[in-house]
Amino acid sequence: MLTTTLLVCSALAVDAPAVQPASSPISPATTLNYRYDPGVEPIVNLALLPDEPQQPEQAPPPHRRIEPYAIKGTTRWNIHGAGAVDFDDGDNTIALFGLGLSHFIADDLSLDLELNVLFINQLIENTEGFNANVLFRWHFIHERRWTMFLDAGAGVLLSVNDVPAHGSSFNFTPQVGAGVTVDLGGDVRLIAGARWLHISNANLYDENPGRDSVMGYAGISFPF
Repeated sequence: MLTTTLLVCSALAVDAPAVQPASSPISPATTLNYRYDPGVEPIVNLALLPDEPQQPEQAPPPHRRIEPYAIKGTTRWNIHGAGAVDFDDGDNTIALFGLGLSHFIADDLSLDLELNVLFINQLIENTEGFNANVLFRWHFIHERRWTMFLDAGAGVLLSVNDVPAHGSSFNFTPQVGAGVTVDLGGDVRLIAGARWLHISNANLYDENPGRDSVMGYAGISFPF
């Protein structure tokens, strides 16, 4: 009778579904082998299998930090170069190199000072000159990595020879244009644009032939 009871209990233990308590000390990597043969002592084998190597989690790609730009009260240095061609005569050209200072008097609105050296090619007599401009620049579109702006202003030009020829060596330089800035990382910005550039002496002298050009420019902007 005792043998029959043991057989029945053993069979129930084998066929019954295993229920693992919530706090079971056996890890998912543990296997339990049980074998029972009538007339033979039950054999239970407990084997621990090595854990599967865990794959390191892939870190998400780092996002490049974009420094705040065009914020009221900030100031930046600009280095730029430009080329201009006369509307009326393509032989009249200008090459320009200079420095600029941008101070944001409001968010997206800066007051800019430019100091430039000009190399002026014209039909009669080429010349060099020095130019200073004051402009307002409004970034009317401001995205995370780029902006688009309009700018306008005026300045003065002092040249070795008359510009244009038979004009004067002192001139005013009103101008207006548009451009973009693009984030290059490290709080450095590429600036590029185009302007209409006018050169004339505003009738301060007897002769005022004037000169109109389209100018393209590019430069780099750094935090002050």
